[in-house]
Amino acid sequence: MKAISARMGHSNIGTTMDIYGHVTDALQKQAAYVLDYLFEHKIAIPAPRTTISV
Repeated sequence: MKAISARMGHSNIGTTMDIYGHVTDALQKQAAYVLDYLFEHKIAIPAPRTTISV
């Protein structure tokens, strides 16, 4: 959230949280739902790639 705050030009992370905090709550709930589904159905998640191509 700190990186977002800096990019938005907010001098205080509290401003960013006041405006966008609900988004992170929604994403947390969505991530929990997806993980529950994956575990319930025993779906494997591929490991992330560790290199970044430019």
